[in-house]
Amino acid sequence: MVVSLLGVGLVNVVIAVAIAGVPRFARVVRGAVMVAKEQLFIEAARALAPRTRHHGAPPAAQRGPDPGRARTHRPRNAILSTATLSFLGLGAQPPTPEWGAMLNSGRDYMRYAPW
Repeated sequence: MVVSLLGVGLVNVVIAVAIAGVPRFARVVRGAVMVAKEQLFIEAARALAPRTRHHGAPPAAQRGPDPGRARTHRPRNAILSTATLSFLGLGAQPPTPEWGAMLNSGRDYMRYAPW
């Protein structure tokens, strides 16, 4: 939808893929924070210093759902999404080399030379 609104091009595909990836990463980080805020050290920090609210962020990256795992899956998903949009003709346009665009241009030859 974003590419259809902004137009065809590699920059617009990058913007669309970035926008599409934000909710998944935000959900994983929220889950990590929700798990971390139930830990005993958070309760102790609240009892010792009730005015500060910075105690939940650093341990959230170490406990609960792994935000690092979400970071490692994002490049793979971004590459496949970009290739899919280019295959459909919404991504990078020739002469820019892009995996999906190259697959789309070679689609006509699959019947005669499948190798």
